[in-house]
Amino acid sequence: MGLRRCTGKRKPLAVEEKIRIVHQVLVEYHTQTEVAREHRVSNGVVFRLVRKAQKNRNFLEELVDVQRRREDKVELTKAVVQGLNENQEVIDSVAHVQKTIKSQHGQNLKPWQIRRVMKEELGMSYKKIKPVAWQANSTRNLILRQQFALSMLSNLRGKYTTVINVDETWLGMTDFRRMKWQEKG
Repeated sequence: MGLRRCTGKRKPLAVEEKIRIVHQVLVEYHTQTEVAREHRVSNGVVFRLVRKAQKNRNFLEELVDVQRRREDKVELTKAVVQGLNENQEVIDSVAHVQKTIKSQHGQNLKPWQIRRVMKEELGMSYKKIKPVAWQANSTRNLILRQQFALSMLSNLRGKYTTVINVDETWLGMTDFRRMKWQEKG
């Protein structure tokens, strides 16, 4: 409906504020100027809201319905993202969540809506993946590395002088992803 007057930092009017403005003008008979001053909007915004409410009897129900649909989309996005996190799926892009919502629920959400929910509602951020093998510092691997170092040292003192090293650490990183959405901390 238009940004609030005086500064560009204010958010657009919420549905509850629009309903309150219409109620004050039509039911409580306050002047449009008083209501505009109280809610810090222009007279034109109040006039347009009142005019729409007078022309369309279902205007307020439509406003509430739009708000309810927005909340349903937010809840749906939250549920899908939390399900992906519980299944320990890598969320490498917003498009991945968008495709999951489309395939599971048949709704087509915009990427900015999904990104906003993931960032503001769920506290997630898009971070770099740290490539560490899941068994890298397990007790078993620490002991195996120690045993290897001892046998290597004994072989180097003895008759063997040539060492061939086969590095297989890259095998665990075959998906080549660099970034993913994850919760902070």
